[in-house]
Amino acid sequence: PALAPRRALLRRSAGAIAERGALTATRAPHDATTARELARRTERLEELTARGGRPSADDMERMMCQSAPEEGHTEAVAAATRAWRAAFWAAQDPEGHLVLTGQRPDLYSCYNQSDVLITDVSSVVADYLASAKPYAVVNTSGLDAKAFRAANPTVRAATVLSPDASELPELLAAVVDPRRDRLARARQELRAFLLGPTEPPSQVRFQRAVTALCAKAAARRARGGSGSPAGLRE
Repeated sequence: PALAPRRALLRRSAGAIAERGALTATRAPHDATTARELARRTERLEELTARGGRPSADDMERMMCQSAPEEGHTEAVAAATRAWRAAFWAAQDPEGHLVLTGQRPDLYSCYNQSDVLITDVSSVVADYLASAKPYAVVNTSGLDAKAFRAANPTVRAATVLSPDASELPELLAAVVDPRRDRLARARQELRAFLLGPTEPPSQVRFQRAVTALCAKAAARRARGGSGSPAGLRE
């Protein structure tokens, strides 16, 4: 959205949070067309991911009872999930509040839709750092901001919110105008420290590490005269 509407939206959001406090209800889709599309996508996704067995069965029992999925099923579920996400977010009022309590949408989809994260000290911070977006951590510990950052490494690049949330205007200003984002470089550095470099992707780096480890194990076995260990493949 354009800069001015985003400023207005952030002002409204901050005011609503202050007035209403914690939100307790979800919203329905804001028009009939998007509601129908979301219902259609939900039905399709539920059809592809339906679980059989007894209602009280745990995941292990379901895994024992289910047959091998049909060819292409994994790809179909992935495509249906992407379509559901698009329909879900299209159905939401961009200027309203939304509370999510179910399994969908997944956390990473929410990250992608967000402009900023406000959280307590939590593992979600490390995940959110991958986005390089601004984030704030609520400090109710009684420590000052400097000591709070020192005690919690993931807070090093965060706006620390005190109980009166007096730092909130500065946080929202950084979201609206990147030129006022004083912590952008700190987030980049912390992301690299916690998650590693962005290139090559983590999956590529992991595969290379596993391949190198397998090669070392095979070489060690070969020197011992026992050949390559079973199950080690590149």
